[in-house]
Amino acid sequence: MENLTTDVVANSDRKSTHGPNIAFSCIDGAVKATVINELKRFPIFHHALIPQEAHFSNLERLARLKPIHAARVSDQKQAFELELRWAEALDTCVYYKNFIKPLFISERPVFLGWSVPCFLAWLGVARGVNDFSLTDLIKQLPTPDFTVYIDVDVSDALARMPIADEVEREELLPLLQLLHQSFPLVLETLLCPVLQVRDKQDIDVPSVVREKLETFLAQKVSSAKSETVDNAATQGSVANVSADLWRRRLPWTFGFRTLQTAKLQRQAKVVALCGLDGSGKSSFLERLRQDPRFSRAVCVSKRSRENVDSVLDAYSTYETAADDYLQGSFAEAIRWAYAFDFLRFYEEEVLPHLERDVLIISDRWSACAISYAEAGVCLGGEIYELLSCVPPPDLTIYLEVEPAVAVRRILKRGYLKTNEHLDVLQSCAEAYENWWPKLSSQQARVERVINDEFESAYRRVVALIDQLQ
Repeated sequence: MENLTTDVVANSDRKSTHGPNIAFSCIDGAVKATVINELKRFPIFHHALIPQEAHFSNLERLARLKPIHAARVSDQKQAFELELRWAEALDTCVYYKNFIKPLFISERPVFLGWSVPCFLAWLGVARGVNDFSLTDLIKQLPTPDFTVYIDVDVSDALARMPIADEVEREELLPLLQLLHQSFPLVLETLLCPVLQVRDKQDIDVPSVVREKLETFLAQKVSSAKSETVDNAATQGSVANVSADLWRRRLPWTFGFRTLQTAKLQRQAKVVALCGLDGSGKSSFLERLRQDPRFSRAVCVSKRSRENVDSVLDAYSTYETAADDYLQGSFAEAIRWAYAFDFLRFYEEEVLPHLERDVLIISDRWSACAISYAEAGVCLGGEIYELLSCVPPPDLTIYLEVEPAVAVRRILKRGYLKTNEHLDVLQSCAEAYENWWPKLSSQQARVERVINDEFESAYRRVVALIDQLQ
């Protein structure tokens, strides 16, 4: 009926938490939500905390922006799979940072409906994706203290799911079968007790789970605490990750369906300011914003770095040096996070204006994310594919400056961040030079402006924009 095992992974640098966090893992269609709701009725679990439901904003953004039908092309399938898993990995990091870690200050149990085991199981479904850096990022997140795996037959799971028609059933079946095979492999690697319970009609699953958890918690918690915690945290959803999350995964995983989106009727002219940190992008944008000649222009800049911040939080136990931004798992995770933050910027700040007859002036464009990705870790090609949904600007202005000069300018305004050290900026400058030939061939116009002296460079920038208009 159940099998309680303890396995140890090679990476034993486990994150400690105050209250025990208990992960509930299963394929969709199992009785996870029912089990959690039933457990909350027992006195020992009455004060257990449940985070808000996981939101997969990067995954959903890909659904809105990427040409899903391209996944049917065989040589693009692996690229799509890799983008999917990084989107989901970053969504998981954001979820842990914003909704799960804040609950760990309590001594009360935390019930997790989406957790590291769930993500690793989905990663096992990915065909052809073997990315060490992606897995390493997830390993930085807190390991569950206890994992409950609810094992359900795929046929029973399908019978419980709100499936629209037989076509959808045939599409979903192989996905659930792969996921069902993936979970046991993941559970063998966990550094925590694992309770496996069969989800069958003749088994009282909540009672079996309750009995084992009571024994476990008796060793962990002397009494259930009732300290004040944000009410929103205690009222989180216990749905199986998301009622229709599997629907959103299907187009990429198997390439059956094409996302139907209206074709963009672009009318706006786009000017992109690109260059190293310290090259003057933000200063030029602010000056253009205040210039009466461009009073009707829409000036946009990236305001959120949620994904980058979540990666920094995941690796917060490590002291990062400049070299860490040029090689290794952390550097790769930062590049993917930066690119997904740019996708968010494009969708939220740029896309709403593209069908208007306006001039858009942007601080950064996809060329910045691609060149940054190429620096050190050589991920320019992968990020180029990810951002292929972003149209090229009508005019790209590359603000050219020596890396040493950029460092001095950054120091004048404050201090150097770790990713702004000279070695990193030099690598980024080389990456720009290597990528400009390819990017220039696909963009309407690329102009270099040497920014040795602000006023003369600004006059040159204004003249270039006037030519475009």
